[in-house]
Amino acid sequence: MAENMDTTGMTAGAAPAMALPIDLAQFREITGGSAELEHAILVDFRDSLRPDEEELRAMLARGDAAALARCAHRIKGAGRVIAAQELVAACEAIEAAAKNAPQSIAAIDLAAFNRAVARMRIWLTQRLEAAPPS
Repeated sequence: MAENMDTTGMTAGAAPAMALPIDLAQFREITGGSAELEHAILVDFRDSLRPDEEELRAMLARGDAAALARCAHRIKGAGRVIAAQELVAACEAIEAAAKNAPQSIAAIDLAAFNRAVARMRIWLTQRLEAAPPS
């Protein structure tokens, strides 16, 4: 594990710009505290987030409820791996709406999803730049 890390996941002395979008204690439990594994998982998550987000938006615009539910489910699963509760909750809402009312998916509000993704991107950038693998 990287030395001098505080509960924000930032190196001691670095001022975090926001509250964490993940449960860092839970994430560290998942990774066994391995800084290298944490870094690798976060890089994979970052690299898959944009295409998954773009696909989710495309499925919503197309009105494809089944594909929208699958995409939200996939992002939710990835969010669970890194303990990103806010993103998981937003994806659960989208998935449920797409499954329960497929005829009205155009009314799905992506505000919570947008906030969660934006917060995640900012944090990932800060985290990955501040804590490269050992």
